[in-house]
Amino acid sequence: MENKIEIENILPLVQKPVRYINQEWNSHRKNFSKDNTSVCLCFPDLYEVGASNLGLEILYHIINRKDSSFAERCYLPAPDMENLMRQKNIPLFSLETRTPIKKFDILGITLQYELCSANILNLLHLSEIPFYAKDRKEMFPLVIGGGPMTLNPEPLADFFDAFVLGDGEEAMLEIIDTVRKLKSASRKKEELLEDLSKIEGIYVPSFYDVDYNSDGTIKSVLPNKKGVPDKVYKSTVKLENALVPTEKIVPYMETIHNRINIEIARGCPRKCRFCSASKYYFPWRTRTPKQVIDFASKSISNTGFGEISFSSLSCTDYKDLNEVLSEFHNQFCEKRINVSLPSLRCEKFSLEIAKNLDYNKKTNLTFAPEAGTERLRNVIGKYLSDKNIIETLLLASSMGWQNVKLYFMLGLPTETNEDIEGINNLIRYIKKQVPRFNFNIALSYFVPKAQTAFQWAAMEKEENLKEKMYKLKKILPASIKSGFVEPSILEAVLARGDRRLSKVIYKAWQKGARFDQWKEQFEFSLWKASFEEEKIDYAFYIYRQRNENEHFPWDHLDFGIGKEDLLKEYKKGLDEKKGEIDVEEKSFVPVKYKRENIISQRTVMRVRLRFER
Repeated sequence: MENKIEIENILPLVQKPVRYINQEWNSHRKNFSKDNTSVCLCFPDLYEVGASNLGLEILYHIINRKDSSFAERCYLPAPDMENLMRQKNIPLFSLETRTPIKKFDILGITLQYELCSANILNLLHLSEIPFYAKDRKEMFPLVIGGGPMTLNPEPLADFFDAFVLGDGEEAMLEIIDTVRKLKSASRKKEELLEDLSKIEGIYVPSFYDVDYNSDGTIKSVLPNKKGVPDKVYKSTVKLENALVPTEKIVPYMETIHNRINIEIARGCPRKCRFCSASKYYFPWRTRTPKQVIDFASKSISNTGFGEISFSSLSCTDYKDLNEVLSEFHNQFCEKRINVSLPSLRCEKFSLEIAKNLDYNKKTNLTFAPEAGTERLRNVIGKYLSDKNIIETLLLASSMGWQNVKLYFMLGLPTETNEDIEGINNLIRYIKKQVPRFNFNIALSYFVPKAQTAFQWAAMEKEENLKEKMYKLKKILPASIKSGFVEPSILEAVLARGDRRLSKVIYKAWQKGARFDQWKEQFEFSLWKASFEEEKIDYAFYIYRQRNENEHFPWDHLDFGIGKEDLLKEYKKGLDEKKGEIDVEEKSFVPVKYKRENIISQRTVMRVRLRFER
């Protein structure tokens, strides 16, 4: 109770105190009971970022549906709140009941992106929980991680009791049942971890020993305990049976995705060789249109959101998308609900879909060609021809769109100066045809990731990437958004690193590393100093081309696509030669496009009023 009073006293002293208050619409309010299995789901970033995470919300509602368990949430406090908490000796607390995190049975941490690594240590320290799993002798709280970073969780392995690989819906319920059975029994923590390791998709890193070669590469990762599997396989659920939270929590503040999110499919049927998300969410699974519309209807009734997103890694590969959009419009056009799709392929079918999203408002179109030439797109498995891209964008212009956002990556395997120049040629060619077209170009850097076909590839040197970025910023006739190279370097190190990096992460946190995913907070000097003090050369992890026979730190973790198959894909990509097309060749570009009538049969005017004080 004293802790809760202290929290109330400091809230008026911080920016955005709404981040730390409870009672949001559709949040659960169960009494904190020691008889039930308690879970605190933590997202190691600010509230407005974590509150939009669909995975965390799915687990939150699944756990709270059980009578024998309950879940609460926690997000990382902003620096001003953190400073006050440390001054007042207030440990990190849950949102719903403001219970100290250390009092829960399970601490579930979302591992969404590598640059949150230092945040995870900050979360543990604020919670007064020892960093290293070996130092946590008490059975609870169990520190369990899950999310895309588990494609290679080895840099964080020393800090976690266990990881959930793949889909967490069924695995988390099995974890809770196992904990509940052993909670009252006088069993050792190691026995509990042994039982957890028998659940599909659960990886207990302390049960595996890592041996290194003299050159610093991995010699082996082998079980050190009888009965532990040599390889851990990811957990996979049938999507048609998986929960969709139709009672989405409605925050008191605007979040980064302030809308309903309905997952129409999981995984991706495409084979882009750079993409780690498609490997993490493998295989491709879809929901029926009836399910999607039913979930959408219930979600709209249970919330007050004015926008809904039908989400998937590849929306245009969902064959029933037009049916879903048509039926949604029939049922909800009177409610003025905007529809968004996060991922459209740069092809004419996407425009057929896009014109049905909103009849009275031309929102920005967003596509990701990724590379400037057809040859390089073939190499990375993004099979889009120059002709396809150009025809799609010219057709978009004829249909009334004036703004388009395009994503490109720099430093892709086999990339040449011609590929960089190809980005400029492509944009200028379209700009010449349609001068009024406004381009917003997002440039990022290729980061090779574990469990992908490009896990063998080297990252391009920092100075080369900076030179390419400088060149494009100078010549592109477009608005350009880009990031610094250094965060991508750190991301690449952590994405394919091993357990030796845990010392570097700890050292960087000690030096003050926080919120590295935020450009204004990132300080690469802290990480460089940490690498130097631990005598670890980060270039070893990123600038070195991997031998095809090299044993990787994550080879004992199986996400459904074998290493041999990934190697075949890698070699196939490097062998791609066809597809070189001159974008100045006009023969394949249609001269005229008929302007399509995209106005609905009924003329509708939309008016939205916003009031602020």
